[in-house]
Amino acid sequence: MGRLKGLLALLSALVLLPALAVLPAAADDLVGHWAEPTLRRWSDMGWFVGDGGGVYRPDDTISRAEFITLINKTKGFYEFNPELLGRMTAGLEGKWYYPEIGKALRAGYFGTGEIETYQRMEAAIQRQEAIAMIARVEGLDIAGANPMILNGARDADLIDRWAEPYVTAAVGAGLVTGEGGYLNPVHRMTRAEAVTLLDRIHAGLRIYAFPGRYGPEQGSWDADEVLVTAEGVSIRNLNVRGDLRVAASVGAGDLSFEQVSVFGALRLDGGGRALHIAGCRLSSLELNRPGTEALIDSDSTVGDLLLSGEDCRLELGGRVQITALTVTGAAELRLEEGADIGLLTLRAPADVLGGGLPRATRVECGGVRFAERPKQLTVAPGFTVGDYYPPNPSLDEEGNPIREEEGEQDEGPAVPATAVALDRRAATLGLGEQLILVKTLKPQGATDKSVTWSSSDEAVCTVTGGGRVWAVGRGEAVVTVKIASGMTATCTVTVE
Repeated sequence: MGRLKGLLALLSALVLLPALAVLPAAADDLVGHWAEPTLRRWSDMGWFVGDGGGVYRPDDTISRAEFITLINKTKGFYEFNPELLGRMTAGLEGKWYYPEIGKALRAGYFGTGEIETYQRMEAAIQRQEAIAMIARVEGLDIAGANPMILNGARDADLIDRWAEPYVTAAVGAGLVTGEGGYLNPVHRMTRAEAVTLLDRIHAGLRIYAFPGRYGPEQGSWDADEVLVTAEGVSIRNLNVRGDLRVAASVGAGDLSFEQVSVFGALRLDGGGRALHIAGCRLSSLELNRPGTEALIDSDSTVGDLLLSGEDCRLELGGRVQITALTVTGAAELRLEEGADIGLLTLRAPADVLGGGLPRATRVECGGVRFAERPKQLTVAPGFTVGDYYPPNPSLDEEGNPIREEEGEQDEGPAVPATAVALDRRAATLGLGEQLILVKTLKPQGATDKSVTWSSSDEAVCTVTGGGRVWAVGRGEAVVTVKIASGMTATCTVTVE
């Protein structure tokens, strides 16, 4: 009987052994997660910790204590001053996060809020609470934040009043993005969301995800990388050490850049229905989106400009400097007199209009036409340049050749214009929109058609030599066109 019992026990063990052998190890819950690359990098750095067996719980909510611990690690806040820990932290002395509170207080971003805040350190943190901490850590100008920047957020009314200045400043600084136009301020933040937010800040990345005007009115901001994901974005006074990219998701939205320096590349994969670049310093500019209409003026300088989108229109003001302009998609170029272009290379059909002439032009395709004969033209073997416009044609203010049948090329003494009028006296534009004012000179046979355009407030709108008005800031300005005799005509432009 004893031997039988022993045999039965052995058989039972043998039956169980295969089952034990195939028990799976704990699954790695980062595999396939939307934030997997970032979370793994943080895990490698020791900033995002799992249980050692592949379980990280990325979609679990993160507590206030865990969030301030992440901030302290990423920002290098290690100084702990026990004198700052008083009655508000009573009863927390034995908690693992007690020293982290001391570091946060020492760094000045956690503040001295209500006692109940400290007693809820293990509770999940809301996005607006996390954003407020980030705004303090980064030293953002809370008082100077523009509340209009939240107009593009569909749930801005859900932000608690105390948190609104912090959220406004963080969105304006490009530190906080939304999802589908929502900020989700009272949403309980997950561990993955917290790491992603702090990773962007740690990497110096700014993301502008809502329509509006970004950048300080005075001085300038610095960033390592910038990404624009919304149309209707206007950026000013920004220095970008790396690349500034407009995502393809922006579609055909309007964009403007004013006093922006980019030491990497400004690359437009999206946007461009109306693109305005004024007073910028760009090492490289890539216009990749088809149908882009771009205006570059106001003393902007560009190293290499690549126009690769099909059916694009590029206008260069008279004080623009470009080292090399290369066209690889069918385009129309309008070059104002005085525009300084070192080398123009045409590898796709193009019409080159206006009074500005590149110092050298190289044609490597067919279908190219010029309003005026280039100064130094090289045509690659196997290609020919199409017919020129009528030799040395007169050009209107938009750079278009004037047809002979209109009578403007009649020989004879110059006939000065004695009066000028515009097709409208007032106009209302949205931020980033544009219009072309059409002038009429009298007498009809006037041969001196020279005019000057000006804006009474270029912070509201700018105007080119062809009467193209661009809305760059909210307010009111008067656009004036003046002829040689001193007579003027005006249009009041209101930007909403």
